[in-house]
Amino acid sequence: MHRLSSRLSLTAIALLAAAGCSDSTAPAGSTDVSSLSSLPPNAIPVSACLTTITTPGDYWLTRDLNCTVTVAAIRIYASGTTLHLNGHQLYSIPEIAIELHGDNATVVGPGVVKAGRFPIFIRGSNNLIRGLRVVDYDLGIYDTGTNNVIRDVTFQGRGIGYAAVYVGTGTVIQRSTVIGPVENGFVGGSGALIDSNRVQEAGIAISVGTQSTVSNNLIDLSDHAIDIFGAQNTVSNNRIKRSEVGIQAEGTGNLITGNLLRDHNRLDMVDLNVDACVVNTWTNNLFLTADPDCLQ
Repeated sequence: MHRLSSRLSLTAIALLAAAGCSDSTAPAGSTDVSSLSSLPPNAIPVSACLTTITTPGDYWLTRDLNCTVTVAAIRIYASGTTLHLNGHQLYSIPEIAIELHGDNATVVGPGVVKAGRFPIFIRGSNNLIRGLRVVDYDLGIYDTGTNNVIRDVTFQGRGIGYAAVYVGTGTVIQRSTVIGPVENGFVGGSGALIDSNRVQEAGIAISVGTQSTVSNNLIDLSDHAIDIFGAQNTVSNNRIKRSEVGIQAEGTGNLITGNLLRDHNRLDMVDLNVDACVVNTWTNNLFLTADPDCLQ
C-alpha cells in the first residue's frame, strides 16, 4: 500500500515549528520598485527583512526581499492585518518567509513567496491566503491552526517538496493549483473543504483525514489521486485522469460518489477494507476498473 513518505518527516516538521532561532541581517542589493506615493493613503510600507507586525493595519511590500534569516522574514501577530505582496518576491532562506501567529489576518498577492522550508506558516485561525504563488518549497503552506482559507494560490514545486499544503482543522482550499512534481498535494486535516482545485504530477494529490469534503477537483498525472485514510469524508464530483490509482479508501464511513475516473495505469477505485462495500458507500462513479468488484 502506498503511504505518505518524505525526506521531511512530520516529526521533523513539528520540531522545526517549536524550535527557537536567531536573527540575521537583511541582504544588500534589493531595489525599490514601488514608492510610498503609489500606495493607498493608509498603507504602511514594508521594505526590510525581519519585519514583525504587532499593530493592525494595511501593510504593503514595497520591494523584492531576499532574506537570509533563521526566523521568519515577516511575522504577523496582529489580528485584522492585511499584508499585500504588491507584485513583489519574498524569499527567505533557510526557514520561513511569512509566519502568521495571530487570527483574522490576510496575505494577498499578486506576488511570489519562497523559503527553504515553509514559505507560509500559519499558527493562528481564520486567516486568508489568496492570489499569490508559492515556489520551490519543502512544505508550501504549513497550517497548524483552524478555519484558515487558502484561495487562488498557485504552488510550483521543485521536485523534492513534501507537500503543497499540510492541512489544518477546518482548512478551506479553493481554486488553487499544484504544479509538480511534488510528493503530495494537499495532506491531512479534519473538517476540511478541498474544492475546485487542480493538482498535476503529485505522488498523492489529495489525502484526507476525517469529516472532510473533497469535491470538484481536477487531478492529472499522479500516483494516487485521492487517498482516503480517515473516516466520514465525502469525495464527490472529482475528475481524475492519467494516474496510477484513482481513488483509494482505507478508512470507514466515507461517501465516494459522482467521480469520473479514466486512463489509470492500475485501478480506478480501490477499497482496502475487507468489508469494503459495507463500511464505505461507493455510488454513481464513472470508472472501468475496481477492487473489489462491488464498488460502484
